[in-house]
Amino acid sequence: MLPTDEVAPVIRRESPEGRQVLVIPAEDALLVSVVLPTGTRDRGPDEARALELLGRVLPAAPVDGEGTGLNAWLARRGAAAEAVIARESVTLRCRMPADGVAECLPVFLAAIVRPTLTDALCRAARDESAAAYAATDTAGRRARDRLRELLFGAHPLGRPSGGAADVPGWQAAALRALYQDLLAGGAPVLVLAGPETAVPAALDGLAAGLPPLSADGCRASRREAPGGEVPSSGGVNLRAEDGGPRARVAAGGQGPARTDASAPAFAVLAELCGASEGSLLRRTLSTDLAVDCSLDAQYVGYSDSGLVRLELELATDDVALTESVLREVLELLAGGGLQETALLTAREAAHARARAEAADPALGSYRAAMRLIDGEGGDARSEWAQRLSQVTAADVARAARAVLRTYAVAVV
Repeated sequence: MLPTDEVAPVIRRESPEGRQVLVIPAEDALLVSVVLPTGTRDRGPDEARALELLGRVLPAAPVDGEGTGLNAWLARRGAAAEAVIARESVTLRCRMPADGVAECLPVFLAAIVRPTLTDALCRAARDESAAAYAATDTAGRRARDRLRELLFGAHPLGRPSGGAADVPGWQAAALRALYQDLLAGGAPVLVLAGPETAVPAALDGLAAGLPPLSADGCRASRREAPGGEVPSSGGVNLRAEDGGPRARVAAGGQGPARTDASAPAFAVLAELCGASEGSLLRRTLSTDLAVDCSLDAQYVGYSDSGLVRLELELATDDVALTESVLREVLELLAGGGLQETALLTAREAAHARARAEAADPALGSYRAAMRLIDGEGGDARSEWAQRLSQVTAADVARAARAVLRTYAVAVV
């Protein structure tokens, strides 16, 4: 059995207004997270890109009469805020010194409840977004986007990522209306990660700084899992699209929702195909074939679906060989060829990844909030580790067969 203490304990508390607040013990600074259970996949393509633009505008919106932006104001006090726009959620968070809660928290809450948006601010954010988007790894992004299109088709999960810079006409009034609609969707999940001594002041600040709860509660979006199977495109035209010497590859297949009982097996499968010590694919490529490549694999779970995605950067001449080895590894696992020692190593690697995620206050806060949104409650202690420890070779074989049924590969 694996140890089961990788996830920090979560305490459910009630504020005077009846809000549920999750408290995660952490050291030093206090991290306040406000998680809204909706995101880009619940919007049309234009609104989804506008939400990403909004994520840049909010931390820069002025908070005083001198036009000082939120993050500029917070930086003078050793604090910082950010807006993280994900496919299923919008997370607004602020990290502040434990002794600065009384000063920083009211300003942060006022800025996210009633942000001051201007057209000039939106134009500046668009320019910043354009520069950041151009500077990202365009080949890797295109490969990931192409894989999503192959796996999910017209389903919202198949939409390309990013692209906030090319949203025309989204001025302050339009972004403000979009944000107000987002806030009206229901009560956010509130998570405090920090020392226990800072929690009472933070609870008081949340009670005073947030608007009353919506009488309608949270408007849950009706999400349907994508259907259909994708024929494998592996082994066909596996060349870099620009004819260059290096290529980016994204490969994988559909997986279950994060709450599904089989989800841990897909996490272990990802470790068997990733860069960890337990990876059969990494060992074959680096040791047996001497293929020089970067390799990453992960299981990504959503409320209704998921995927196992592998990303590689390597010489174009090695793409066809590498992709054939990947399929051989998946077929070996699907056929029940996983040895017990390899299973134990992969399970420990998956457990180590969960430990590392839990040790990050921001990621741990988000995971706890999503569990509550999924209806699983806020206390995630030991549950995921216990599920990982129960994964068998037969479970991994079923996961590999599921990935192969929808397997696709994109090369750019």
